[in-house]
Amino acid sequence: MGIYKKEAFKGYDITSIVGTFYNGEVIGFVTDEEDYDPFIIHETKLIILDTTLPPEPECGYVSFHGSLYMKGCRVKFPSEKSVFVDAGGKVHAWGGGSDQAEDNIPVNDARVTFHNVKEISGKAYSVGTLRTVFRRDVPNQWIKLDKGLHGTSKLEKQALSDSAGFNDIDGFSDDNIYACGDGGDLWHFDGNIWVHLDFPVNSDLTVICCADDGYIYIGTNDGRLIKGNKRQWVILNKEQGSEISAIAWFKGSIYFSDGSWVYELINDQTKKVNFGDANPSQFGFLYGGDEVLISAGANNIVSFDGSKWDSLLTPFDLA
Repeated sequence: MGIYKKEAFKGYDITSIVGTFYNGEVIGFVTDEEDYDPFIIHETKLIILDTTLPPEPECGYVSFHGSLYMKGCRVKFPSEKSVFVDAGGKVHAWGGGSDQAEDNIPVNDARVTFHNVKEISGKAYSVGTLRTVFRRDVPNQWIKLDKGLHGTSKLEKQALSDSAGFNDIDGFSDDNIYACGDGGDLWHFDGNIWVHLDFPVNSDLTVICCADDGYIYIGTNDGRLIKGNKRQWVILNKEQGSEISAIAWFKGSIYFSDGSWVYELINDQTKKVNFGDANPSQFGFLYGGDEVLISAGANNIVSFDGSKWDSLLTPFDLA
């Protein structure tokens, strides 16, 4: 650690939450330079925020150069690390005393853009355009999981359309995984083959969460939250107009976020979260786990322990 949050975060915007460590006392974020030009090589930071050190949270960071739209997740196998994938399939691993680039994900089509990476059963899964899915089994080795997604003229035509591809992935286990994309595109993977599922809307499916209550929760670009399983789906809320950008399970409840607020699902009814004195002004990212729920925007971080929200970073801290 060793530096304060102003030095770590100033000039950078949070773009995703990697996860929490040590029972939620340490939090990892991916950040990008403010107002960067995507056509110019720039610096991406993994910032580690330690909330236990007085007089204010201290930080450490690792820099990645030349990466674009990087996402990260924690993995347990074959060793505990944080694994990062950028839009072009560049891979970086951090943790356990090492920080190193790994081989790129072995895509054979330059049109593939990776949208997210998610931990399922301790391993990293990454998804992107052209209905692309890969799993990282060991360092420098990603396995393509495409059986059922391609292979017929109809599937190939669908996969090559402008709107095809996966935005997010989640699962209950390695043999019970869901991936979602634009136009209501939803698929299930049983560990061997992908099967297309009927879905009640043709909106773009932006995020997905396989929750501990056994249900799948999916957010859309037009603000709908949908709950269900492989065979039955229920739309829980009317269109809010704002894209749902994150869903998290925390202490028996579903929380979801758009660009303007965070909501809790109580008895399948949507309720705005009361942040109390934490009073955040920016939203969009959520992470639930290790006894804490984290909500973040570009320059704003709050945490929830189940009873009280605390402010960890505000835009005023960086002034």
